[in-house]
Amino acid sequence: MRVARAARRFVPVLVAVLGLSMAVGAAAASAHASLDDASPRAGAVLEGPPVEVVLDFDSEVVQQLTGLRLLDATGADVLLNAPLDTPDRTQVVVPLRNPEDVPAGVYVVRYRVTSVDSHVMHGAFTFQVGAAVRDQRAVLESVGAGGASPALEWVIGALRLVALAGFSLFVGTGVLAAVAAGASGGMSVRQRLHLTHTGWAAVAIAAVSTVLLLAAQAAHSAGFGLGGIADVSAWSDAAPARFGIALLVRLVLVAFCGLVVGGVGLAGGAAWRATFAVLVVCLAVTFGLSGHPGTGRLPALGLLLDGFHLLAAALWVGGLGVVLLGRRTWLGGGEADAGAEADGGAGTDAGAETDAGAETDAAAMRLVTLLPYAVAVLVLTGAAQSWRLVRSVSALDGTTFGGVFVGKMAISVLVVVVVIAASAAIRRSTLLPARRLLVAHAVLGVVAMGVSAGLVGLNPDERGPLQPAAVSVQQGTLSVSLVVTPAVEGANDFHLVVDESDAVTPTAEARLSISRPEAGISEVSIPLAPDGPNHYSAYGVSIPQAGTWQVTIEVDRADGTTATLSTSVRIAG
Repeated sequence: MRVARAARRFVPVLVAVLGLSMAVGAAAASAHASLDDASPRAGAVLEGPPVEVVLDFDSEVVQQLTGLRLLDATGADVLLNAPLDTPDRTQVVVPLRNPEDVPAGVYVVRYRVTSVDSHVMHGAFTFQVGAAVRDQRAVLESVGAGGASPALEWVIGALRLVALAGFSLFVGTGVLAAVAAGASGGMSVRQRLHLTHTGWAAVAIAAVSTVLLLAAQAAHSAGFGLGGIADVSAWSDAAPARFGIALLVRLVLVAFCGLVVGGVGLAGGAAWRATFAVLVVCLAVTFGLSGHPGTGRLPALGLLLDGFHLLAAALWVGGLGVVLLGRRTWLGGGEADAGAEADGGAGTDAGAETDAGAETDAAAMRLVTLLPYAVAVLVLTGAAQSWRLVRSVSALDGTTFGGVFVGKMAISVLVVVVVIAASAAIRRSTLLPARRLLVAHAVLGVVAMGVSAGLVGLNPDERGPLQPAAVSVQQGTLSVSLVVTPAVEGANDFHLVVDESDAVTPTAEARLSISRPEAGISEVSIPLAPDGPNHYSAYGVSIPQAGTWQVTIEVDRADGTTATLSTSVRIAG
């Protein structure tokens, strides 16, 4: 009764925690940032050095977890000031400390940002100061684009899987306890002990994995390797971020889970069941905040789908896990054990214990027969969620996210077959085949959960960092370099730099036109304006579609002759 009274007191607290979690979830509705634009733009050719580097993302980033470096062609750092605290959380602004000391040359911008759903995005692009013809792509390859620690990313994926396993085990324990407690004979002492042990194991797994996940995510966001997990300063930077708040809320909820586990014998009561239900929903929300549900189209629908998906997975894997971990208790062992107790104890109590054991076995079987419905919800919501993110079959082709998603759907087909076979075996009371099928069932469940944890760490929108299309063509002593940035469908900037080794005076004029005959697009003239000696530019030129475009360049030389050069550029979608 004390536990029941305590549960009633804590339910309002848990409801408040759920509200906080939902508020964080609503704020994270535009997570998983990708770089949309930059100043200087990728591939830009500037007459003088910039005073600041500005990065614009398509959604909010955690500004205190931003890292940016500006490197020259030798890989040496250009001194920068601290990022500015701007009201626009989709923008990062980093001033140069001494812009007047930046000489002409090619520069590499390396950035690392953390989106509000904890995903760390790395990238790099180049720009140049001065109009001389330079190979920006070669400089980027030489200096390097940087990147994350693969080992740390694997650790984060493993910790996500362990956290999901702990949550699932807790859900399975609670659901089985509620079903068994509702049976006519209640739970036997042995079965109550088993549920208590698995419940405490679930709490321990969830608590430890959540703490380690927060530390690993903090190190990842700070650009550290595995050794950075122990860096307390990184923890303090990550804790105020939305994903940090979600993980801390999860820790509080896990502490409340101990209340439910300690009172598992009261699983038949309304207060216990209400507390368990609120805890499970709150925990599911915190998991949703660290993945893709708040990204892409219809983020509210994404959060709803993710909630049902996670709860179905937890019931499936957790329910199977609890039954198989206590297979002697739940799969045919209950009656024998209860009978042994009956032989050694008083008649009335032993008989009640026998009935309780038999009823609890039946309750476990009823739980197992619910699993096909959980798997159906799991498959449907998982497919809908992934489709919401990728939007088309073509988006799955050639992407890591698409490959993992297709693999997960193949596993889902196997799961459906095994579920049907296991349910049929249980209905026929063929216990040994049922046990084997349930083991196969559980193995497939763990594999599917591992694939899901991997999908959480992947970006469904695999756009690479902004990189220009850069080409150079030569005719005799005349060399022309063309840079189109960002070289994607829509608005683009054109930079044309002319270099002629024998020329004493600048070129008189340059003209540029593009065409795409295979798409029925005839030659379109691009108006160029002088942007310095032998440097011509056009800004905000709209390119209507992706593909390979033919380019014609005409240069009026100082001696009165005109040179015509042809090349092509690739525009991404």
